[in-house]
Amino acid sequence: MKRLIGTILLSALLGACAAPNIWTKPDVTAEEWRSDQYSCERDMRMSIASFGSIYTRDYYAKQFYARCLQSKGYSVVKQ
Repeated sequence: MKRLIGTILLSALLGACAAPNIWTKPDVTAEEWRSDQYSCERDMRMSIASFGSIYTRDYYAKQFYARCLQSKGYSVVKQ
């Protein structure tokens, strides 16, 4: 149990130090971005039960969301 808590704390600390990713797409309007983002998040949340155990769910949810935005023409830029 202590090992799990330590792993969670270490992940949180490393995640807080990482530079955020920015999704970009040429000539996208704010309205299109909001619509695409909402669509991908909605689809991800509707599918989250099929992403496996509680320990892997977050990882697969993020992957699903990223693939959804990539399929709409977005790419990630490190800030």
